[in-house]
Amino acid sequence: ALWNEIPVIVKTFSHKISARRHLSREIKGLTQLQKRGLNSANPLFYGRVGDGRWAVVIQKIVNSATVLKEFTEKTEKHKILDLLMQVCRELAKQHSKGVVQKDLHLGNFLQAEDQIYILDPGQMQFFSQQVPKTKSLSQLALLVCCLPADDTTSAEALYKEYFKTRGWRFQPTDKSLLSRQLLLHREKGIRHGL
Repeated sequence: ALWNEIPVIVKTFSHKISARRHLSREIKGLTQLQKRGLNSANPLFYGRVGDGRWAVVIQKIVNSATVLKEFTEKTEKHKILDLLMQVCRELAKQHSKGVVQKDLHLGNFLQAEDQIYILDPGQMQFFSQQVPKTKSLSQLALLVCCLPADDTTSAEALYKEYFKTRGWRFQPTDKSLLSRQLLLHREKGIRHGL
């Protein structure tokens, strides 16, 4: 929609019991992301609208597409890896600023002009310090699940990029932990699919 001549996205919450709580979580998330200097949409309004529903209005990030859409449309392996590298760096940045996405998938990232933005702030956890290594690597493995299981070269490139962005040294024990996490996430995905 347009709001005061600005392209916007309007998200409404209409569940009778939990709408206000969901709105509150969304606004808290947007505020935390901005406070921590992470790429996210700007909130312009939140509250009750004319029909009684709760809503949040955020500035639309123009000329953008979800990373999932970009990922599925790309066919060249190096372009897919470049896209995932961008997401990987953004994920590392989130973790270094104490942010965890509880619903981590490519549809919750937006790409616009070589920038990656985070979507769905209502599904995030915020901590006063950096995300611990074990939790960070579990989320990294979840991102790597996007790659074909036999593409170990790209997986290792993503691991190294993440570690470089976090300022960590990539150790053989880290590779072992990541392999176990990757296997767990793949098995969980298969069970969920079945």
